[in-house]
Amino acid sequence: MERVRDDTGPYLSHRRWPRLTDHELVGEAVSVGLMGGRAACSADKATRRRFARSLTMTSAPACATSACATPAWCMRATGDRMLFSPPLIISRSEIDQAVDTLRDGLDWLKDNRGEG
Repeated sequence: MERVRDDTGPYLSHRRWPRLTDHELVGEAVSVGLMGGRAACSADKATRRRFARSLTMTSAPACATSACATPAWCMRATGDRMLFSPPLIISRSEIDQAVDTLRDGLDWLKDNRGEG
């Protein structure tokens, strides 16, 4: 538990997860250690306009989450938010891989989003 408190938790919440906010589809990215990360998505970051519900799944974040799904991490979509709940045994390199994979999903969404 010390490793989570002193190393991987702060690494995710202070160094890796906040960097998602520089993506044009992410308005806010918040994490509290390894208790989970939340990224709020919008079709237009400046106006916080929501995505059209006409996408192939129930929400745009669900599309991005599906595009980067892997059985090793718990990623899910709730409304216009993507949630990440990593296992406590996750390493820094796995955190890097998870955040990079999520960014790939966001890039896929940017290129395949519906307007509205």
